[in-house]
Amino acid sequence: MTSGKAVGLEEGLLVAERAVPTAAGVTSTAPQAVTVMGEPGSAPVSPGRAAAPLSERRIVDAALEVARREGLDRVTMRGLARDFGVTTMAIHYHVPTREALLRLVVERVLG
Repeated sequence: MTSGKAVGLEEGLLVAERAVPTAAGVTSTAPQAVTVMGEPGSAPVSPGRAAAPLSERRIVDAALEVARREGLDRVTMRGLARDFGVTTMAIHYHVPTREALLRLVVERVLG
């Protein structure tokens, strides 16, 4: 396991220095951006891109996309959580059940 130290904060990412072995076997210190846990239910931040906060609207949008692409039976809370990079409970914070999510998807399609 390598150890590192925080050296700054840039664009919402913690920049850390971490020892990195090189091909010659020499260890160098290289800056590396690491994701810092944000608010509960927030998606991880990709380097160079700010993540929008997780919301009911974003979850319904993602569920609708999965339903269109793979079918309604493939819409799961776990699958959405995986897609957002959050825990399943973060999805449940915004939409309590799969049935409630499917109802919201149908309302979006009809409404």
